Parts: sequence; C-alpha cells; structure tokens
Amino acid sequence: VSAPGVEYRLFQSAAAGTTVSFHVFVPPSYSTQPTARFPVLYWLHGSGNPTAPIPQMSSFFASAISQGKIPPMLVVFPNGMNYSMWCDSKDGHVPMESVVVDDLIPFVDANYRTIAQRSGRILEGFSMGGAGSGRLGFHRPDLFAGISMLGAGPIQSNFLDEPDGSTIPLEQRLAIYEMVWGSDPAYYLAQAPRTIVVDRARAVIAARTRVRQGIG
Repeated sequence: VSAPGVEYRLFQSAAAGTTVSFHVFVPPSYSTQPTARFPVLYWLHGSGNPTAPIPQMSSFFASAISQGKIPPMLVVFPNGMNYSMWCDSKDGHVPMESVVVDDLIPFVDANYRTIAQRSGRILEGFSMGGAGSGRLGFHRPDLFAGISMLGAGPIQSNFLDEPDGSTIPLEQRLAIYEMVWGSDPAYYLAQAPRTIVVDRARAVIAARTRVRQGIG
C-alpha cells in the first residue's frame, strides 16, 4: 500500500512459522520528537481484502491527529487475510490470534517507540475486524485498554444464520465455516466475542476496559 506516512513491514512469526506482513501509519511527530513514546491503535480490517482500506483509514487518522482530535499515535494494520475471522483456525493452519497477540505486538514494541503497556494500546476494527477486536480485546484485557467494535460480525450464535442484508452466498459461507472453525458449532461458539466476554467478564471488569460498539 502506498499512502502518506504508511510503512510496509515484515516480521518472522513463530506462531505461523513464516514471514508475515503488516502496515503501520507513523505520525509526523514520531520523527520530530525522537525521544517521545507513542500509543498504538491496532486496526483490524473486515473480510475480503486486507489492504484496500488502509489508504482511507490512515488518511482519517492523519487528519484527526493534525486537527488535534486525537493524540499522535501509531496505527498498525495487521494482515488478517481475507477470512481469518481474527482467530486461530481449528485445523491450526491459520493461527491469526496467536500471530497478532504473541508475535506482532512484541515486534511493534521492539521496533517502534511505543508505550509498551496496556495503557498504550487499543483495538479497533470493522465488520470481521469489529468482531476480532472484541475477541482479542475481551480475551486479553491485560493487553488492551480499549476496544472499538464497528459493525462487528459474525456475532450470531449460529454462523450459518444469515444476517439481514448479507451478500455472502451460502457456498462461500460454508467454505468460511469449514476453513476457520472446521464446521464445528462448538468451536465457533467458543471463539465468539459474546462467549469470550462472558467467560472473561471478571477480568474485563477488573481491568476497567473501555468498550465502544457501533451498530449499523
């Protein structure tokens, strides 16, 4: 992706056993304030195309920073592939949650001047990424101070229950169901943000995690 302030990076993921890519928006003040440390927003994309939203989203964040609406921050755009659902696939072939939590975050903290603690990290995502933000954020409230879920999905109790307005053909829905959750309704439910937030409620409340949910 070519966009102002956006860098393309590669790192070696132990979880995936291969090289993994991501993009990161670096605010102008990162270079003009060489001793400052910056908070990090991890922005999780929706299904279909991992990189298409990056130019527009990085422009939104750059504009908000320049207008003083949000503080200068790094915005990391992980590569969640087309339909990873931001979770570890049942067959182990796509350990997406592990890649982000165990490998990407430590790499970013080691290679950028971040606020490398919970108070310096938030998660945001749209659609598949909105559900992923809930999944990862509720699962690991020790890592993230805030969670922003925008148009999050899937969050229905049965993945094959097609939401109103969905344009995904049944054949594709069945393929995703098999690829990510092994067509196993119990594994699907176990990985759902609504299940995780109940299981982790005590930890989420104790951490005083801030949650924003945009529906529409």
